[in-house]
Amino acid sequence: MFRNVEKLKQAVLTYIATQLSSREIREYKKLFAELDTNNDGIISVDEMKCALSKHKSKEEIDNMISAMGIAEKGEINYLEFLSANMNADVFLKKEYLIETFNSLDTKKTGKISSNEIKSLFEKDASIDTAVCDEMIKSVDINGDGEIDFEEFMAMMYDLKKQYSFMSKNSSATYSTPKQ
Repeated sequence: MFRNVEKLKQAVLTYIATQLSSREIREYKKLFAELDTNNDGIISVDEMKCALSKHKSKEEIDNMISAMGIAEKGEINYLEFLSANMNADVFLKKEYLIETFNSLDTKKTGKISSNEIKSLFEKDASIDTAVCDEMIKSVDINGDGEIDFEEFMAMMYDLKKQYSFMSKNSSATYSTPKQ
């Protein structure tokens, strides 16, 4: 169940990443370009390790790769990179959260249903209705079977705690290397 909730959180972050202004993503874009040494629009595990080995220990690099989910696929694209590295203050901007919630609430009921989550993952065959129900259950505080805005906000603030923990304890966040 935990893994499914993480997929929901990652999908929300990816959506928010698509809404960021060019000013907000300038440094991330620069860093992605530095890491994508073969300029194919994807950072492989090898590219990540090679680029960061000058600035980070092997353990720190492994933690970063794990935190970003690169190890599973062996690579990460720009949008995934951006959503994995956004500063919590950016993804917790109320305007982004309201816009994201409203876009997920396609029926405009003020709540996100299992079917609305299922449509978010329409290209992922491993996400069926039962998995979507699990996602909702994990953040559904009032037990009504849907995610209201307060529950959505609680999920996102929980994500901020995770980001805060990662940056303090595992060096899993990036910073552009200073020359």
